[in-house]
Amino acid sequence: ARSVTSALVGAFAPAPQHRFNGQSAAAADERAHDIRAHGAGVAALALDKFDGRILLSGGAEGSIKLWDLEGCRSPHQRHTFRPVSTIARSTGGGTGAGHSHGITHLGFYPFDPDAFLSGSYDKSLKLWSTQRSTLSAEFDLNATIYSHSTSPIADHLLVACATQHSNVRLVDLKSGSAVQALVAHGGPVLCTAWSPRHAHVLVSGHADGKARIWDIRRAGGAIAQLDQE
Repeated sequence: ARSVTSALVGAFAPAPQHRFNGQSAAAADERAHDIRAHGAGVAALALDKFDGRILLSGGAEGSIKLWDLEGCRSPHQRHTFRPVSTIARSTGGGTGAGHSHGITHLGFYPFDPDAFLSGSYDKSLKLWSTQRSTLSAEFDLNATIYSHSTSPIADHLLVACATQHSNVRLVDLKSGSAVQALVAHGGPVLCTAWSPRHAHVLVSGHADGKARIWDIRRAGGAIAQLDQE
């Protein structure tokens, strides 16, 4: 899978022979040209960085699918992949562990490929088991989550969530709570990224066009700001 992925990225060319068919086996017609991974738009993707084998896809309709790039291909078309697992959208009555609205972001936990996180327009952040596709934890942030990130080097278990509000929300996976809000006044937070060298340094991108740098150990706002001035 890694060699195939590297070849495709290096070529920067489409691979029309590779398809992802997310339809049920009973309903799928693999001879048709209209093969789709999701019933609505594909809103988020994440690739396992350990061996490049497991691909996550999140749909605008709220479902999450897991794909094995080294297996689970169609017996009829070897270039057509089938999902190894599907986390269905939660129904209106609140049944099911899945999200009730579209997926906004997906990401593997950096130290364990058997765990991944999902954010959604339903205002929740969810932690999943990759192997079992079961819900491990859920956090209601009362705000749409546009993206989230985890530090690749830290010993803390904090997830930085970019939300529709101007604050960056920090969720502690260990304690199971939203422990801190980094308060800004730049409109919605669109993205976050942790420093690859300093475990407590975080950058957030805001709708006002500015990037703010935080040291999460310090109170009193951002320690620096990047703008066009």
